[in-house]
Amino acid sequence: MESNYLYGKKYVALGDSLTDGDFGSYVDENGLENRKSPNVYDAELKMCKTYPWHIGKRNNMEVLNMALCGGTMTYMPEIGPNGNERSLSTLYKKVPLDADYVTIFIGANDSFRKAPLGGVNDQDVSTFCGAWNVVLRHLITNMPYAKIGIIIPSFCASPAYPDCVRRMARKWGIPYLDLEEDFSVPLTRAVKYRPELCDEARELRNRAFAVSDKNGHPNLKAHEGLSTIVENFMRSL
Repeated sequence: MESNYLYGKKYVALGDSLTDGDFGSYVDENGLENRKSPNVYDAELKMCKTYPWHIGKRNNMEVLNMALCGGTMTYMPEIGPNGNERSLSTLYKKVPLDADYVTIFIGANDSFRKAPLGGVNDQDVSTFCGAWNVVLRHLITNMPYAKIGIIIPSFCASPAYPDCVRRMARKWGIPYLDLEEDFSVPLTRAVKYRPELCDEARELRNRAFAVSDKNGHPNLKAHEGLSTIVENFMRSL
């Protein structure tokens, strides 16, 4: 498999529910709900069948999905200590240093919780930019040969958050996959700020790629499609 750069490598996926998987309200053909369904959850690997799972299966990779539903980049004291256990600025030191590939897809929850954006030179994890600086510095310093890629968060409450992630990626010289603004990226779910995207297209994509009318998170088909997009991105790192 010398022609497949991903084959057999160790892949760590960081993020929130868009990576961890939120399948609330999903019911399979046997009446099994959410993670009780083998359609959704791989009990052997102990992870949902989200895009990292598909990438790992296709390439015989060791996958560690460290994403958590409700996860944020920013440390926000007002959430309380239990909530901040889901903050990447708390968890980043647990990333295995022998990982070959790391993807980071986070920011939507920061936006809805109105985390302070801060400035691009902040070093305080209580601001969005500051947390990115701390996490990226740690990864680059301690994993200098790992292939790191950032996925620009989609469906944020404000465009200021994905804009901040773009700036941080450029600051640290890390490639990014832009699900919002890159028209060469297929829509596997509705994005919020893609220029010129019509409301009808957004509604149709939401209908096709959401878990249900009650749960707008990506469904199984959306993750399957997103996996090929992210995999191609990883091959370019």
